[in-house]
Amino acid sequence: MYFGVRTMKVKSLVLALVLMNGAVATFADQLILEDGRVLSGTVSRSRGVYQLVNSNGASTEFPKDDVDRWVDFSEVTPTDAIAMSEELTDLVMPILTAPEPDQFTFLTESSSFSSDREFDSESFGGFADGGFRSRRRRFGVAVNAGVRADRFSSRDSFDSDSSATVRRDKGIDNVYIDEWARYSAPFAALKENPRFQILTDRRRNSDSLADFSRRPREAFDDSADAMREALLSLRDCIDSATETQERIRAIPVQAVNDERDIQELEIKLADARADLDRAPFSKRLERRVHNLENRLRKRISKVELDARRNARVIERKINDFARKRRLAITQLQAAETLLVNDVHQLKAP
Repeated sequence: MYFGVRTMKVKSLVLALVLMNGAVATFADQLILEDGRVLSGTVSRSRGVYQLVNSNGASTEFPKDDVDRWVDFSEVTPTDAIAMSEELTDLVMPILTAPEPDQFTFLTESSSFSSDREFDSESFGGFADGGFRSRRRRFGVAVNAGVRADRFSSRDSFDSDSSATVRRDKGIDNVYIDEWARYSAPFAALKENPRFQILTDRRRNSDSLADFSRRPREAFDDSADAMREALLSLRDCIDSATETQERIRAIPVQAVNDERDIQELEIKLADARADLDRAPFSKRLERRVHNLENRLRKRISKVELDARRNARVIERKINDFARKRRLAITQLQAAETLLVNDVHQLKAP
């Protein structure tokens, strides 16, 4: 059973009554020094040093040897903290220890963007037989782009002939994206879990494991510091999982947008070639075809470059998340072990 709820209610009631009478209530810690001085303010302790912030916001540090006692400790007992730590472990460890989706094949596929171009230097536009042919595959979008003068016209609907060249399939990239979505979902659910929120509530007098880790009794300084660091690593890991999922989820959207832009250029090029066939001596149409070919080449090159760049960014995100996940596991286990040992040593004669 966790204590302190009644105390919080009493404090809230007192605060409400004082405010109703037009006064301002301030609940401050008391730091009693060895020389007999009693200082009031907000007190925190880290690695044997007390820090007191007074009502004016001025901060003063006191070595542990200069302090007799700190009156306002967390009301969570060490035994309660152990129970909370075990409950938190039961909540998070199945999620943290679940195997991650394999990223190696995905990153290899996602960074590839190949085009097999038929090139003829004698052709005024640089494409053999007045046509451009390539096959592009990236992020689950396979495109056969065979653009010839007689294939499209300005009257053709983009949603008819051209849309048939886009084929969505379940390649290794789409499989990975789906697997990562399923893998990261429990992290998002954990963040919204009411019990997890209670255990990790950092507010003062929240009767939580986090409150114990921030305001422990002196005998539990080391284990409380370890637990505080573990909780910070856990929150960092959960946030990293969300950020990585958002980055990976954006992959197919960007891929489809890239393919649409390229296809629109291909259609414009096909229409320009058709116009040039009807007026083969038009210098204006020749320049238009040439400009569209250059734009198409540059767009494909940019997509290829972006694919490699995005793959590197995603790889860093995934690896950073994996590192934070392992750190959270290690620190949670170590903090709980240290806390149990401190309790046993305190009980030993």
